[in-house]
Amino acid sequence: MSNSECEPETSQAQLVLDASAVLSGMDLPEPARMVTTSFVVDEVSKGRMGRKMAYLLEAGLRVQDPTPESMDRVDSASKKMGESGRLSGADLGILALAIDVGGILLSDDYSIQNLASVLNISYKGLVQLGIKKEFQWTYRCRGCGRYYDEPADDCRVCGSTIRSVRKR
Repeated sequence: MSNSECEPETSQAQLVLDASAVLSGMDLPEPARMVTTSFVVDEVSKGRMGRKMAYLLEAGLRVQDPTPESMDRVDSASKKMGESGRLSGADLGILALAIDVGGILLSDDYSIQNLASVLNISYKGLVQLGIKKEFQWTYRCRGCGRYYDEPADDCRVCGSTIRSVRKR
């Protein structure tokens, strides 16, 4: 599902912010229509954009954490698509929150957009154009070329590092 197919009318929909939406530096309209997780607030507040996060919170940005059921659904999909090693807990949480509130996820993170597409979550990029198609990841040893379904630091066969690669 492409970004344009995931773009419903945004005039009244709730907007779900991930960290990249805040860090983009873009002006975000109507903070009172926006929601994010406590993980994103913590992640962004520590950095140089802490002032922007404080402004958004003062302007009405709601903070809500996802339900365990939605987290389980996102975790399962991330493992199926090979995204589990690429996404943080905050990333998984924001996807789960988008399921809970039925809003539009604002993110420039391609892995988040990829999983949002798989989960039929509406999303919109802010600075980047967004993904053109869904993709699945696998993990491959840089040394011997062995493939793994799960992320790992080192190859069990030769000890070389493992990197993520798109499945074909």
